[in-house]
Order: sequence, then C-alpha cells, then structure tokens
Amino acid sequence: MAYGGIFEEDDVKGQIDKLENQVSAPDFWDNVANANKTFQELSRLKNSYTKWKGVIDEIKSIEELIELYSSTDDEATTREIDDSILLLSNKLAPMKVELLMNEKYDA
Repeated sequence: MAYGGIFEEDDVKGQIDKLENQVSAPDFWDNVANANKTFQELSRLKNSYTKWKGVIDEIKSIEELIELYSSTDDEATTREIDDSILLLSNKLAPMKVELLMNEKYDA
C-alpha cells in the first residue's frame, strides 16, 4: 500500500541527505546565517520524517495483524487490533493539527 501525499518518504529522505551533505562541507559555517537556516531545516525535516515514518510503520504492523488474523474470531486479537488503531489515532490527532497549522499547507 502506498502512503504518499504529505509524506513522500523518498523525497524527504533525499532532502535530508542533501542537507546533511551541505552540513558536512568544510566551508558550511562560513556563512553563519545560512548555516543556521540550513541546520534548522535539517532538524525540522528529520523530526518530521521520524514521526511520519513511525506512523507508517505502525499502520503496516496493524495491516499485518489484520491480515494474519482476519480469518479468526479471537476476541483478544480483535481487542489488540482495536487498541492499536485507537493508539494510532490518538498519535495522529496532534500531528494533523500541526500539519494544518503549517504555513506550507494553510492555503
């Protein structure tokens, strides 16, 4: 299943790699204002990447659980899946608000 949209993993990872290359350049700190801006952007991207990657990994785990136990009527497993979905939903709520408040996607 594809999980594109706001989080395009390869694109974000590519941006992180590009910025990490810039940060590791010997003359990176020659322009302190630009260096700080680049470093802040790198930090923001890494933080976002980690959060969204975690969510996608959780979704994949839930999908695997559903697929594995779809043919059983085990209440404990059903409860585990329901609990996992609820926890994921609770984790996504603040991320959704953060995304809605992000200037890039306001308009």
